[in-house]
Amino acid sequence: MNIKLNKPFAANSAVDEFDVRQMKKALNRLGYYQPYEKTGITGIPDADVFSALKSFQKDQGLQATGTARPGDETVSKLSSEAGKKKSGKYIWRAVGDNKVRDSHAELDGTVRDLADSPDPGEEFNCRCWAEFSTPEGLQQELISEVNDSTPKWMEEDFTNHFYNGNGQAITLSQTGYLGEIIEKAREVMFHRVEDQVADKMREIKSGKLVYTTENSYPRLVEVFYVFGGGTIRTKTEGMVTKDGDILSITATVEYEYYDVFTDPVSIREITPLVFSSNPDEAFDWYVKITDFGGTYYVITDRWKTRMLGSIKLTN
Repeated sequence: MNIKLNKPFAANSAVDEFDVRQMKKALNRLGYYQPYEKTGITGIPDADVFSALKSFQKDQGLQATGTARPGDETVSKLSSEAGKKKSGKYIWRAVGDNKVRDSHAELDGTVRDLADSPDPGEEFNCRCWAEFSTPEGLQQELISEVNDSTPKWMEEDFTNHFYNGNGQAITLSQTGYLGEIIEKAREVMFHRVEDQVADKMREIKSGKLVYTTENSYPRLVEVFYVFGGGTIRTKTEGMVTKDGDILSITATVEYEYYDVFTDPVSIREITPLVFSSNPDEAFDWYVKITDFGGTYYVITDRWKTRMLGSIKLTN
């Protein structure tokens, strides 16, 4: 990186917009400057960039004035340090509005190596930046759209479909409950998936990760009684990278909800120890009696999250 200032760079002077961008990008790459997330790296001189420059000067044994002039020692040192090849990880951050390049929007939130190209802010008028303050742990962000039907189904709607739907499968979105099921899943199971993926990361250390789970979650009844005991399957696919004793992951987690509406008064749900509540496993005569003239049907749906984060190789 070769920084060339057009004007003196100081809080009390009329600074050049391009100079501000150069200084912000260099200081960001070195971990001194973090822009406001709603604007990203811009040519507007905020107080933080001068404070960041002052910290850099102090660390380099320079006079910590928070100012610089074209061609002075601060500019030379900043160019040299920002241009060095460095190892380490950062999270690519984008502003998130409709002006962000599509390729940069796809990078938003991904864990990258400092050696990767391009750098945030490198391309013309790019406002993206690097985030280095990565909290340890894994996090998930919903990347699927939720388009729930309204109004939500009530008990009579589920029962009506049981008698008149001819066994046709329905989705959570059709019933209006996908969003609520996702939020309840976030509460009762997301952390379990993250913990299990972390264990798998420590097992493989680096490379492609594929991990699946399947469990029933009684607390889904808190959304609506119909969903109590529903099964959620997950499949996590991503890449694990290793840097010293730090493991990082970028992955996609696909969730699939599955349940069967068996009978209006849940007889088969009440007596699973005597006769299976699963109509595919129960006796035909028992299913016929408890169906009361209706037909059981499947309730299902899918959604995806992006999983990111870093963990230590050993606890």
